[in-house]
Amino acid sequence: MPFSLLVTREAYEAVTHLIQHGYGQVAFIGGPRGSIHSKDRYGGYRQALQDYDAVRAEFKEDGGRQAMLQLLDLSEPPRAIFAANDLMAIGALDAVRGRGLRVPDDIAVLASMISSWRPIWSRR
Repeated sequence: MPFSLLVTREAYEAVTHLIQHGYGQVAFIGGPRGSIHSKDRYGGYRQALQDYDAVRAEFKEDGGRQAMLQLLDLSEPPRAIFAANDLMAIGALDAVRGRGLRVPDDIAVLASMISSWRPIWSRR
């Protein structure tokens, strides 16, 4: 199976998992427009959740943080997010904790390409 299809399938299965576990509103923090990897993941996300739009950001920690802050400011913030890479997820987690929310009680955070998780759970 081509890598592109694997990435799309992975995203689809991840978002489906969140939906099946009661997270009805799932947002997507994706990489820059034009990124084939972000496009593939977004395709899987869209297949699993057709009408919820994505917030776009750089594939960086600060990109994930800023995108998550935008999502948390919505009148109905998502109950879960699927980030396009681990750095974006780390930034999203920082934003969630900065608002006094708990993972996964208040919001679930899932990431694609988890390659270099550092000790983030004890960050302040």
